[in-house]
Amino acid sequence: MAAQGHGFFADIYDDNAPQDIKDAFFTPENFERLKRAKELRKLKGVPSINIALAYVLDQPFDVAAIVGSRNKSEFDSCAEALKIRLTPAEIDYLCLKTDKL
Repeated sequence: MAAQGHGFFADIYDDNAPQDIKDAFFTPENFERLKRAKELRKLKGVPSINIALAYVLDQPFDVAAIVGSRNKSEFDSCAEALKIRLTPAEIDYLCLKTDKL
């Protein structure tokens, strides 16, 4: 799946979202992940969509995240995610492995 959930983690969708987005991302688990990404966003002072990208980039194995920026502003935002470091506890929190940060 896309590193940033096709915008799901930007928190731009509501009940009027396209059906393909609903089918792919609208699950109770993903809404909980979004809630937790928003919590980390506040702690780290970055957009929740960048928390999602940092999550992908901070895995303990080699990854190559492909982002679909539509303009320079979105690309610059994605580049900022390179500066975010998530702790193992924060990654576990986003993975729903624990209820505490």
